Amino acid sequence: MHPYFLQGPIKKDKSSFIISGRRTYIDALTKPFIAKTSQFYGSGYYFYDLNAKANYKFSEKDRLYLSGYFGKDVFNFSNGRQSLKVNIPWGNATATLRWNHVFNNKLFGNTTAVFNKYDFTFKGTQNDFEVKLASGIQDISLKQDFDLYPYTGHKVKFGGIYTYHRFTPSVVSGRQDSVVFNPNNAQVKFAHEAAVYIQDDWEVSDKIKINAGMRYSYFQQIGAYKIYTTDADGNKLDSTVYKRGQGVKSYGGLEPRITIRYALNDVTSIKASATRNLQYIHLVSNSGTTLPTDIWVPSTYRVKPQVSTLYAAGLFKNFKDNMYETSVELYYKNMQNQIEYEEGYTPNTLEDTENFLLLAKDGATAQNGLLIKLKVG
Repeated sequence: MHPYFLQGPIKKDKSSFIISGRRTYIDALTKPFIAKTSQFYGSGYYFYDLNAKANYKFSEKDRLYLSGYFGKDVFNFSNGRQSLKVNIPWGNATATLRWNHVFNNKLFGNTTAVFNKYDFTFKGTQNDFEVKLASGIQDISLKQDFDLYPYTGHKVKFGGIYTYHRFTPSVVSGRQDSVVFNPNNAQVKFAHEAAVYIQDDWEVSDKIKINAGMRYSYFQQIGAYKIYTTDADGNKLDSTVYKRGQGVKSYGGLEPRITIRYALNDVTSIKASATRNLQYIHLVSNSGTTLPTDIWVPSTYRVKPQVSTLYAAGLFKNFKDNMYETSVELYYKNMQNQIEYEEGYTPNTLEDTENFLLLAKDGATAQNGLLIKLKVG
């Protein structure tokens, strides 16, 4: 791996920048060891990434931060004997613009705009046949966060966030000789997601600390989208068309959380917590193929948000001047609306991936257990 690094001031005492990048040369190092006559000539793997940051100080109360990241992994496989070539690139790109403002010595604010994009592509060719599978997710977010120190012993955080989602769970295209197979795939999905929250980190006394918060989240699937009505054999009978931006299905709910810590002495404490979470975006893994074809799918009119409720309590103790951190913790976790692919499913069809998801029926899945941890700090 070879890193590249550059930094410096833009305007003295006002602004500066830093740029760094890396690239592995596994493909270049192994290439001399694969003979051109080998059936595997042209195979290899590499990744690269780029980080960039800049900041500008407008005044003692206002600062602007700009950052970006781009990274990609690329895997190539060739089998000359079978005239087979496979190319699999996947990666992330993100850009963040943040404005930090100091209102007074008790209130601080951060206004942030974020762009995120993840793409995965599988491209395979054999003789005159070519197939391509692509998936990804793209987000544009705007959030406002505040830090408030109203009284001694209290640290309050509150704010809100809005995100516009664009999901591409699975798009298939291909070519056979001069016949091009590039359908107008209808699997692209769009959604709004928003939330508001408040949290208080309260130091009640030297022995008792409480962290309590409440969050309300909202998710709405929107068009353009089409819902088909089918018969018992899966044949399409009719459809309902939603125009671009039109609401399809909405979900929302409260997400409370609380953690209480009681210090028995300087190195021993008891902690208890309760948390409820709603998850509107799901990472679905596929056990029917060895390819990295895990995809992100949103909650829709068919796929409900996953819900989890977690209760935990434990004993935490440090040893040897905090060199060793140990804990024994009991927990109970209740989960609802779990999803996964049907057994043996491989993303090789034009049908919506939702048709191949196993959706949890009424009821919930529960987990409980004992966690024992040792950390050397």
